[in-house]
Amino acid sequence: MQRADRSLTGNLAEMHYMLEEAWEPTFCMYQTEAPPSWEAFKEEFSRFFPQPFEYPFEEITLEDLSLVLKKLSNASSGSDGWRIQELKSLPTPILERIVILFNTIEAVGQWPEQLTLGLVSMIPKGEGLGATDL
Repeated sequence: MQRADRSLTGNLAEMHYMLEEAWEPTFCMYQTEAPPSWEAFKEEFSRFFPQPFEYPFEEITLEDLSLVLKKLSNASSGSDGWRIQELKSLPTPILERIVILFNTIEAVGQWPEQLTLGLVSMIPKGEGLGATDL
């Protein structure tokens, strides 16, 4: 590493000191001065903030959901544990509630907290416990 006088050193303690001296002002910037406020940051950089994007939202209908379910293979399943055949077998009043749920989530822009966590139990397919065997 090069010293201030342009000579070189390989001494680890000296190199550590030089790096610490050079980088501490960057990594410990706010030990000696207060960090900038949000208002100051916003004033300086707000022109770079992404602008909200308005997208057209049309509520889905029971017919929309039914068309999607008809296109899905009965042999498949979703990541939430429902088999497609099970979804297709649900009575209309339950499917109507699913439509209401999805439309509410789209309108509000947030999923209910209870639906944001999914636990998956890995089941062996046969031999082995590798990622592709479960």
